[in-house]
Amino acid sequence: MAVVPDSPPPPPLPLEGLEGEELTHTQTRSSINAGNTVVSETVNILNDPPPPYPSRDGRRAPRRPGRRLNQNVQHIQTSHLHPHHQQYSSSDSQYDARTSPVSPGGGGGMHTDEEGEPTETTLLLSHGTSGRPRSYSHASTMSAAPSFVQTVFSLFQTEEDGDGDERYLRVEEEQHEQHARSGGADGERRGRVRRGFFSVAAWKRYFRPLARRAYYSSFLHLAVINFPYALAAWVYLFVFTVTGATLLMALPLGAVLCFFNLLGARTFARGELSLQYRFHYPLSYPPPYPPRPIFTRYREPSLSEVESGRAVEGRLVRETSFYRNTYAMFTDSTSYQALFYFLVIKPAITLLLSIAIWAVGVPFMVLVLPAPAVLRAVRRLGIWQANVSIEGLYLAVR
Repeated sequence: MAVVPDSPPPPPLPLEGLEGEELTHTQTRSSINAGNTVVSETVNILNDPPPPYPSRDGRRAPRRPGRRLNQNVQHIQTSHLHPHHQQYSSSDSQYDARTSPVSPGGGGGMHTDEEGEPTETTLLLSHGTSGRPRSYSHASTMSAAPSFVQTVFSLFQTEEDGDGDERYLRVEEEQHEQHARSGGADGERRGRVRRGFFSVAAWKRYFRPLARRAYYSSFLHLAVINFPYALAAWVYLFVFTVTGATLLMALPLGAVLCFFNLLGARTFARGELSLQYRFHYPLSYPPPYPPRPIFTRYREPSLSEVESGRAVEGRLVRETSFYRNTYAMFTDSTSYQALFYFLVIKPAITLLLSIAIWAVGVPFMVLVLPAPAVLRAVRRLGIWQANVSIEGLYLAVR
């Protein structure tokens, strides 16, 4: 608003007019200050950089971790059901850890949804996975055998024998149920009595282990063969381990003792696997084929052997070099797995099972009535310790 300098000054106002004018000027200044504040805030907003909002096409529902977690849990639970188990060396552990769903280093990174698109919770500078993938330690292994707690809880459960008797007993029970339904109240009462503990089908199912060879073979191995074999292996390996480690500085005597120590460990391991697969079945792992060598190895034929006709291409030939066989035996991890198994793991398991069988199992077998329950329990414990021995002797540590 322009001010004219030649205009006369306004006449003086009364007191009431002066107070009203002061109030008007105060309101005007307040509105001006408010306008300046709004203008400054608008300028600040215009000067600020735009926020990194994603486009509307990229906005999707937040990720649901439950679906992926359920898939991983199902994969872990069903991974041990495959019939073939490949063996891995320690050098393959990085690839297994990178591809396995149970790997401690798998997963992580940005917050994404199921399709991998960024969401509103995605960080601008999110840290990704580390450069070096995490791998399994040399002392870790994946077990497909049931745990000891599961074995104890399932000692006296009736299992399938696969010979058709279980199917026959189920058909007989179904026939009893049909007769009970067709006979009215009296038939239902008789059906309940037949399906009870004192029914014929229940007693047949209970005494079935007395006519099965698999139960007696497990009992024979754990009660008679297992303890002497474990004692012989422990004494031999303990003596040669202590003397070989003590005299290792006095070469070549210490090296010779260590050689016989590992040779005996591999021999006992071969015999242990044969006994476990002979007396206990079914197991969680297939038998090793071909069996692990004790000392002599097999290798691919060389070019000179193929050209001279001493070997056929594609067929393994026996290694005749004593030095190479000895070096392979000393550098094989399964040699030291056998030492640890026979010196630490097997003595504890064998001692506890032998005491329990001779203190409880044998007297109950003489009483005949609790004999089927004892045979079931012994067979399940035998299968459990057989799986432990296979994992400790045959499977390569990753």
